[in-house]
Amino acid sequence: MTTQEVAKRLYERCQQGQFETAQKELYSNDATSTEINMTNGDKETKTGLEAIEVKGQQFQSMIEEMFGGYTNEPTVYGNYIFMEMGMDVK
Repeated sequence: MTTQEVAKRLYERCQQGQFETAQKELYSNDATSTEINMTNGDKETKTGLEAIEVKGQQFQSMIEEMFGGYTNEPTVYGNYIFMEMGMDVK
């Protein structure tokens, strides 16, 4: 798959709420996840599919209630995919 094809499939899966399926289907075992910590601006980077899955499980365990969310269409920069996502949760 090209990076553009991966981005399209990732977007489709995320639109359907299939985040874990997308990770297992599309992520490399040595994938890196980088997010900005909104409290202090530091970046948190998790390397490897297993670490990303653990981070997702930890995040899910903190959610009491889900009110909604969004996934914007991805932008491809060479071999990189940028896709903004947001959630309204308690």
